[in-house]
Amino acid sequence: MKHNWTYKKLGEVATLTGGFTPKADELFSEGKYPYFKVSDMNTAGNEVVLTKTPSFVVDSKKCYPKGAIVFPKNGAAVSTNKKRILGQDSIVDLNTCAAILNSDIDIKFAYYWFYNLDFKTLVRGGALPTLDLKGLRSLQIPIPSLDEQQAIVRELDGINRLIDLQEEQLREYDNLAQSLFYTTFGDPVSNPKGWKVKKLSDVVPEECKMSYGIVQPGDDIEDGVPVVRPIDFKDSEYIQRKGLKKTLPSISNSYQRTILRGDEILICVRGTTGTMGLATPELKGCNVTRGIVPLYFRNEMNKWFMYKYLKSNFAQNIIAENTYGATLKQINISALRSIPIMCPPLALQQSFAVQIEAIEQQKALVRRSLDETRTLLAARMQYYFE
Repeated sequence: MKHNWTYKKLGEVATLTGGFTPKADELFSEGKYPYFKVSDMNTAGNEVVLTKTPSFVVDSKKCYPKGAIVFPKNGAAVSTNKKRILGQDSIVDLNTCAAILNSDIDIKFAYYWFYNLDFKTLVRGGALPTLDLKGLRSLQIPIPSLDEQQAIVRELDGINRLIDLQEEQLREYDNLAQSLFYTTFGDPVSNPKGWKVKKLSDVVPEECKMSYGIVQPGDDIEDGVPVVRPIDFKDSEYIQRKGLKKTLPSISNSYQRTILRGDEILICVRGTTGTMGLATPELKGCNVTRGIVPLYFRNEMNKWFMYKYLKSNFAQNIIAENTYGATLKQINISALRSIPIMCPPLALQQSFAVQIEAIEQQKALVRRSLDETRTLLAARMQYYFE
C-alpha cells in the first residue's frame, strides 16, 4: 500500500448494478439512449469508451450514467476481462454490470484499476460462469488525491498511446505486404495475369496429409510433447514453443500425421477458422490439436507466397463461406483441400518472399519494442494497483 493513500472497499465508493434487456419492440436505429450488449465491446472503436451500437431506446426509466464502467457479469465473456467506459447515458444488457463511481474517483483512474483486475479469479463455477459481485465489492481500491489520480492517468495514457502507435506500425507493415502481394500477382479473384490455378491439395506433397491434430491432448504433462492449440495464435506470425501445453508422448505418437517438421503454415479449422501462424524450427517434434491443420508445400510453391495468399481476402472469404456451425464454427478438410491456388512462377514467388522477409525483419523490431512497452505498462499498473 502506498504511503498517504486511502484504501476503501469498492462497494464503499461505487454502486454495482446489473443491466437489463429491452424488449425487441423498444429498440430502434436511433433514439435517446444507446443500448449496448456484451458483444458490442468487440466493435472497433469501442476498445475503451463505448460509443458505437446499432440499437437505441427512445425512452427508459432505467439507464446508466456517462462514465460508468461496464463489464460482463454472466457467461464465458466474463473470462475475457473486458472493461469499458460509457460514453454517454446508456442502457446495458442483463449480462452486463455497471459500476457507478462517486465523485472522489477519477473515472479513467478507476478504469485502469478495473483493467488491472483478473476477473477469472472472481468467477463462480457452474453451468453459467458468473462474476462474484460480492467478492468484487469487497476488493480494496486505492484512492490517492484527485491530482495524483490524474497524474497517474496521464502516465498510463501516455504508455497506451505509444502501444497504439506501435500496433499501428505493425498494421501498416501488414498493409504494405498485402499491397505488394496484389501488385506482384494481381487479385486472385480475377487472376488478371492468367496464372495457372490448382487446388490446395495439389500444391502440397503426398506426405503432407492435411489432417486434423490431437482430439484429446489430456492434462498438461511436465515432460510431455508440446501441442499447439488455436489459443496459442497471438499477434505475431510465429508460434512460440514457450508456454505450449504438453501431452503424453503416446498420445502425440497416435497422431503421426500432424507431428511438426518446424517449417509449416498452421491454419485454424475450428473456432477462428482461417487464422494462421508459422511454425519455427523450435517446434520440430511438437504436435497440434484437432483445431489446426499443418501445411507445407511442393518445391514449386514458396511458403511466404502461400502464407500471404491464404491470408488474402480471396482465400479468407472462401474459408468463411465454407465455415459452418453456430456454437462451434469449423471447416471440413475437404473444403480446405479445394481452395483454388494461383501458381505464378517460382522465381517471382521467391522475389516476393525476399521483400516480405525484409518487412518481417522490420516488424520484428517493432514487435520487440511493443513487448517492452507492454511490459512497462504492466509494471506501472502493478506498482499503482497491486
